[in-house]
Amino acid sequence: MSIRILSTTDMHASPLGMTLDFTSLKPDLLIDNGDFLIGNLFSLYCYLKKEISPLTRLANDLGYDVMIPGNHDLDYGLDWLRSQVKVLKAPYICANLYDTGNQRIFPAYHIHSLANGQKILVIGLLTGAFSQLTKESFVCQSLVKDPIQTLDQVLHDIESQGISADLLCVAYHGGILQDPVNGKWLHYPSIEDQAYDLMNRFPQIDSLICGHQHFVNAACHPNGVAMVQPGSHGRYIGLQEFNHGQVQKNQVLLSNEAIPNHCQREYLEDILTDYQDWLKTTINLEAFAQYLRETYDADRCFLDLGEDLSLASIQQKLIPPFPVSSYLIEGERLIECYYAYQKKHPHSCLSPSLDDLRKDQIYKVIASPGILPPERLRENHLAPVLEDYLFTQIKPDWLS
Repeated sequence: MSIRILSTTDMHASPLGMTLDFTSLKPDLLIDNGDFLIGNLFSLYCYLKKEISPLTRLANDLGYDVMIPGNHDLDYGLDWLRSQVKVLKAPYICANLYDTGNQRIFPAYHIHSLANGQKILVIGLLTGAFSQLTKESFVCQSLVKDPIQTLDQVLHDIESQGISADLLCVAYHGGILQDPVNGKWLHYPSIEDQAYDLMNRFPQIDSLICGHQHFVNAACHPNGVAMVQPGSHGRYIGLQEFNHGQVQKNQVLLSNEAIPNHCQREYLEDILTDYQDWLKTTINLEAFAQYLRETYDADRCFLDLGEDLSLASIQQKLIPPFPVSSYLIEGERLIECYYAYQKKHPHSCLSPSLDDLRKDQIYKVIASPGILPPERLRENHLAPVLEDYLFTQIKPDWLS
């Protein structure tokens, strides 16, 4: 008997994701693999205006059978996430996310029963690098334990309880650093992306869904574990089919080809209209520059955000994945770069100004990418800096 699993990951409140309709693909199990609720200015606007984000209704409407948290789903704090999960229809699971009292915040797993009597055991896992990825103010609200050790313990507990299922699926909000087939390293080792370790160490896994990196991958480990990594923002769908535990299909589909008939969500229209008006709001450039200096411990902030300081314009300038970068640069060279850049980009801003700059001193500068010499680059910052800034500046309406 066949089982069809569909998966999405890193939707990040994408407008494309708001039109998906999975019914035509007839999944036996539909999973979201994390970072569904948070990830752009629209999700922030929902947070500011509604105690319960309308994106929870979207999740319910899409018909997920299981959802897990991604690291960004905790960007507004643990209490906020808990309040959103209460209205989700799908079981929300995560085996390695604990509170400060060392208690699991959500169930470790869910058993999904099909009409024909088959059962799918789904275990949720969050990247072990969570504390390196979340806001400092929320790091100590929760504890994320090692995914490998956690899965080993959960599988042991399940076995000791006599729980059985026809298929084991692990939904892991993390990425992959090695070729799934031959184990060759593609990137440096990191606890952030341990999908290969999960495949290699746990051959009893049938389906492994991963994400986090926004990459598109599908492959089977030699031991039989089938892995999909379905991109991001609703552009892709993971498709896996099994027959009596044997892999029949394991691929990533383009959603606009796999789902020809999109379904509009009328209940989002009003807030989307208000959101477009909100995007016309302008920011205080000096206050934003000060926030960046303090956040990244920089001496100067050198930005090129153009003349239009509306949120709509700025979000187009602060382009992910690395909207700002840190540089170490000599004062004399910084002065030269500033005047040379200003000639072509008169609306660029250096804060504080050059008034007290010393030519013989080394400065740490947080800057828009491409402004300063690449050989002085210290670090690219993977962070939604505009959303983070607004989060610190604006109080939600429902807290008034």
